[in-house]
Amino acid sequence: MKEKIISVILLAFILMTFLSGCSSAGSDFKVVVSKSDILVTTVTENAEDELKKIMVTDSTPLFKDTNVSESKGLFYNSYTFKATTNIADSSKPYTITVTMPGSVTQSKDGEIKNNTVIFTVDNFSQENEIVAYSDSNNIGVVVGILAVLVIILVSFVYFTKKKG
Repeated sequence: MKEKIISVILLAFILMTFLSGCSSAGSDFKVVVSKSDILVTTVTENAEDELKKIMVTDSTPLFKDTNVSESKGLFYNSYTFKATTNIADSSKPYTITVTMPGSVTQSKDGEIKNNTVIFTVDNFSQENEIVAYSDSNNIGVVVGILAVLVIILVSFVYFTKKKG
């Protein structure tokens, strides 16, 4: 009986270990901003704050609003990048390249290439909204859960035959 309790506790610990790291895909997020062909900045962390620091003119930031969000689940993750440019005086176009975790499923006014979306903003007489969405599956978690279930089944059969 003591062996059964220890094996159940061990299996529960293994299951929690698999589920604790549901996703590490957030580290694949990157934004590169270029003015014409000149690199302005590359952002991988604190994207919302860092992107608001980019200036079109001395007094006008490039972005009026930025939002980077992540929705994590046990089997599925989704990511959103949303930004709105300011009205400004700029004759040079800006290129914003957003690389997202998983695969990009939708974008507004951007060109999708694999998990990257390329936005070109050349009209600053109006606000421009750029949006990208991506999704990723947590296949490792599913495999881990199935492995734990197989271990539980094998343990049950082993202890049942050992008792008999």
